[in-house]
Amino acid sequence: MAPVTWIRPADPADAVAIGRIMLRAFRDAPSAPYEAEELGEDVEGLGRDLLRSARSDGHLMLVTEVGATPVAVARVAPRDLARSHHIAQVVLCVDPEWRGRGVGEATLRAAEERAFSELRVERLELRIASNDEALLALARRGGYRCERTERGALFTAGSAKDLFFYVLDR
Repeated sequence: MAPVTWIRPADPADAVAIGRIMLRAFRDAPSAPYEAEELGEDVEGLGRDLLRSARSDGHLMLVTEVGATPVAVARVAPRDLARSHHIAQVVLCVDPEWRGRGVGEATLRAAEERAFSELRVERLELRIASNDEALLALARRGGYRCERTERGALFTAGSAKDLFFYVLDR
């Protein structure tokens, strides 16, 4: 059973928590688009930059708390292309200490609900590394389907991995 969570829009006071979650999650997350070292160690600066860019680009950013502790972040980024405005990419980061407890699933479901209702997107996309078994299982349980595979598209930890594009239509 998942712990009691509160999922809410991120605000400027969350900068340190968002930066910390991102850095901790990217250290071992197979689907992370960056190496943790590329992000530096300035957690507040990283969180502030992510919040600022999300706000200016019209992205949805959510923070999941267990009790009063932020443990996960989701960012829903609609595509900028005029003909693809109905598609948004979802990035999900869960603090490693909270993985396997249903936090990621609750956060992803909240992001989906708000993306479809508030951002009015018609399709969500998850980019998943071929060795990210947890995120693959989460996507499949949530009704996402694999639309395409890009061979060797993700280069992290010194090796190339296939990248799966999973989609969920409204």
